[in-house]
Amino acid sequence: MSKPVKNTLFILLLVLGACTAQTNNSIKIGFVSPLTGEAATYGTDDKNAVLLALEDINSAGGINGRPLEVVFEDSKCEPKTAATAASKLVDVDKVKIILGSECSGDTLAMAPITEQNKVLLFSAGATNPDVRNAGDYVFRNVPSDELTGKQLAETLSVRNARVAIITEDTDYGQGLRKVFVENAQRLNLPMIADEVYNAGTTDYRAQLSKIKSTDADTLFINPQADAAAARILRQANELGLSTKYAMIYMAGSDSVKEAIKQENITNLLWVYYPELNSPEGIALVKRHEQKFGTKPNYNIWMAVSYDRTRILANALKQCGEDTSCIKDWLYAIPPYKGVTGTVSFDDKGDVLGLHHAVFELQGNETVQIV
Repeated sequence: MSKPVKNTLFILLLVLGACTAQTNNSIKIGFVSPLTGEAATYGTDDKNAVLLALEDINSAGGINGRPLEVVFEDSKCEPKTAATAASKLVDVDKVKIILGSECSGDTLAMAPITEQNKVLLFSAGATNPDVRNAGDYVFRNVPSDELTGKQLAETLSVRNARVAIITEDTDYGQGLRKVFVENAQRLNLPMIADEVYNAGTTDYRAQLSKIKSTDADTLFINPQADAAAARILRQANELGLSTKYAMIYMAGSDSVKEAIKQENITNLLWVYYPELNSPEGIALVKRHEQKFGTKPNYNIWMAVSYDRTRILANALKQCGEDTSCIKDWLYAIPPYKGVTGTVSFDDKGDVLGLHHAVFELQGNETVQIV
């Protein structure tokens, strides 16, 4: 009597195993970005955009009938933490693609690991120029700071500015500083002061006091995250700096906008994406508000991350999880029309088709001047 029971039990386990295999037939990819810490404003937008893209991808049949799944890891915008997360995703989760990171230092730290394992690394936010040469399997759909630093220097040169710069000692900050200074020298743009502070610093008064003692008329604020940008603005105002201010990206965040309002700052110039005012972009932001109960910290950056995820889904449909095929497909991709515009990639994995604008506060009004 016991033998048939054992056989029945064995068959039942086989059936259950088959069902489990079928339900776990997802394609798994990784995600590394700052979900805590001062740069979490970027990483949260990044994650939420991926979740919105997953809804659309999976509701439309997934990847050739298989659902797309993402394993999320928090880098804290710390390169060592990002490298550990990448190793875990590659060695334990066995992913072939990693979305990440919004922080340049994270992406540069992960690239040797992903490159060695032929894992595709695709960032929507790492702007350091060195990312361009980080590997054949490294892509980004955000323009390099080679462009933003040049654009800011040229704009200030036209205005005959005398510039001081305060930079956070991170891969992002130093990469942008290098480009800006090189272009300032090319344009004979006077660099009056060049101050650097360590990551994690919250009191910048020593550096700002040195700048105040010069005849600089414009302060370029160059931190890693918008929270630091807001603090620097407040402390500069408290010290009575009479300079105008300049930034890249950060003035698009709510924390900096609040500092501008509270400190009654009316002289600020910044380089940022053009406004996300397409019907698709407006609809995506509305979906974000409905799903997460809040607006994105950065509308455009959220949309860039969304587009990045949709592009990779198309690559997976063509290539499966063969990253050599995905890499070649991305290099040869025909122009992809996404929420943020129509893009493709050059032979180094850098995006083509996305551009920046220059904005200025004129009184209390924001005006696009370039």
